[in-house]
Amino acid sequence: MRFDNLLDLKRYLKQQDQAKLQKQFVIQESLDGDDVSLCILSRNGMILAATFQRGLIENTREYGPMGAVEFVKDDMFMLTAQKLAACLGWNGWACLDSIWDSHGDLRITDMNARFWNSLLGSMEAGISFPYLACLAALDVEFPVPDYELVRYFHPMTFFREEFLSIYRRSREHNITFRESGLKFLVTDPLTEAIRIYNNHR
Repeated sequence: MRFDNLLDLKRYLKQQDQAKLQKQFVIQESLDGDDVSLCILSRNGMILAATFQRGLIENTREYGPMGAVEFVKDDMFMLTAQKLAACLGWNGWACLDSIWDSHGDLRITDMNARFWNSLLGSMEAGISFPYLACLAALDVEFPVPDYELVRYFHPMTFFREEFLSIYRRSREHNITFRESGLKFLVTDPLTEAIRIYNNHR
């Protein structure tokens, strides 16, 4: 839920049950900028693998994960993430959702200790986080992998953009089969069906 000014927020809160307010709501400032995220696998505070991606196409659901992402690189964000992982002594995977604001500053908004919606995109970029997590759990050493600067479109986003391209309204052009995520939909359709069901129930 988003409010464009403080007056509207105060008006809404006054209409709520005051006894339940502190348990039901978390209020934070809205930051303008580009949505980016850094996904990491870490052991004892040391990052073993990471991919950095920025949003290309927003989800049709408000506050839903990006419908398409582009993998990029940024040494400053990587350094910030390494400092955070070291301070926490982080073990396992995490997704650091962030905003790249108009001043060029990177602001980490939250840190989710779970796999992310563009996990298959990370695999297309060259990093299989589940596989590397298994190696790390077995104490198998491996070099920090590099990744390709590719785009990744979730299958439903791909279909929507292809449809919009008929009317020349697509925001992204020349989407390849590799970028579409269709091979995952074909080889494992049940997973995508469950995801669509959960998003619309």
